[in-house]
Amino acid sequence: MEIKVNNIGIVKESRILLNGLTVITGKNNSGKTTIGKALYSTVNALSNIKNNYEQDKRNYIISQLIRVEDLLFFLAPSRAERKEDALLFAQYPFISKLIESNYIFSAETNELLALAKGLIEEFKTVDAMALLNGVRLHTRNNTKTENLLKMQYQRAIECLSNLLNVIEKQDKNLDAYAVERLFQTLKIEFSNQIQPIKDSSCISSIRIGSKDEDLFNITIKENKIEQLNNYDLFGLYFDNAFLIDDPYVLDDIKKVEPTITTYARYRDVELNSILNTKSVFSHKNALCIELQNCVYGLSAFEQTVVDERNSLIKEKLDKIIPGTFGKTNDGLVYYKDGVRLNASNLATGSKMFAIIKMLLDTGRIKKQTLLVLDEPESHLHPQWQNVFAEIIVLLVKELGVKILLTTHSPNFMLAIDAFMRKYDINDKSNFYQTKDLGDGFVEYVDVTNNMEKIYQDFLVYLTEVKAIHDSFTDPEDA
Repeated sequence: MEIKVNNIGIVKESRILLNGLTVITGKNNSGKTTIGKALYSTVNALSNIKNNYEQDKRNYIISQLIRVEDLLFFLAPSRAERKEDALLFAQYPFISKLIESNYIFSAETNELLALAKGLIEEFKTVDAMALLNGVRLHTRNNTKTENLLKMQYQRAIECLSNLLNVIEKQDKNLDAYAVERLFQTLKIEFSNQIQPIKDSSCISSIRIGSKDEDLFNITIKENKIEQLNNYDLFGLYFDNAFLIDDPYVLDDIKKVEPTITTYARYRDVELNSILNTKSVFSHKNALCIELQNCVYGLSAFEQTVVDERNSLIKEKLDKIIPGTFGKTNDGLVYYKDGVRLNASNLATGSKMFAIIKMLLDTGRIKKQTLLVLDEPESHLHPQWQNVFAEIIVLLVKELGVKILLTTHSPNFMLAIDAFMRKYDINDKSNFYQTKDLGDGFVEYVDVTNNMEKIYQDFLVYLTEVKAIHDSFTDPEDA
């Protein structure tokens, strides 16, 4: 599998092979993160796209029906002055269903659509004035209230019509939903600067496929996706994706809701898409939610299967962080030897291992997982860099996880190289080095068969600082 990018961020044109472990090295601010964000955004947005579509579609319908219910609040039986008035609306069965909120949340999507259609037809025959006269109007100005309720009644009809129009349009064109979800994800990850700042008028693209064939591609022009082809392929390659670049995400778990709100009560009824933009998260918030859900664990049988499959990796992780995790009102907590510690108080290096441990122990990391690790060694002592490198290689070896990793640490790079050879994943490992093209652009150069270039680059700066050190060292102290 290969990803090709053109004019994304500061990357001019590059091809990256992704068949196991892919490592990108280079200086700071040399575009190492760009390819990771592009790949993560694409996979995260389009994996399970049909399930996401159905969920957003259902939530959109519910949100609009709730809005209609709010507009027709005057139909509530509690507002009726007399019992017979309270029963007046009962002759309209679809309206009766509408005010039964439990029905709205429990019904199937097709039933909810039927409800919306039935309401529109029913509103054509309903005696609006009889309904208005059957409720207690708590105001001195009944004329004004009557006009207001008539307006609410008309707005409810318009809301339902809009709902059906949007659903019909989206059902005919799933591509539009996929484009919108992908674009929103890219905007979040690139802070609205997907295309090069110095040449925003150019055409940008992300292509994924084999060496000779593009299985997926998008074209971006003037900060909009102009073309999207074959997004279904991600169901074949990936079930999920994680971008990990900040161990302090464990500190934020209590600040992020673990689930998406079922509906947006005050969602704009004029929206022309079912996509709930609040369901599109940054990689950090998405990871935070996954970790928060990890504390609920698996069934005993599922846990046994996962533990057996991951036994060797789990053994390595338990040497660093042997305890378990749970959740309290204070956030994530770590249990070890009967002692409870807030996860925020774990050493920074331990947090990186903890993230991998939680995702692995609960089956989130598996064969069809894309794992993007952006400089994971930053907070690790060389000793733990070696351990982390071995775990990364084992994830590829034992589970078949696809990993894209960036680093600028010579020790970490050497550790990856060593364990790649030890566990014999040479044929599943690819190494790239960033190259400055001038004018603010970079490209990735394949150095898989010439990794000495990576070490030579590191050596330049080690030699430079060694010379400074020696120049200020008294020979007698040497």
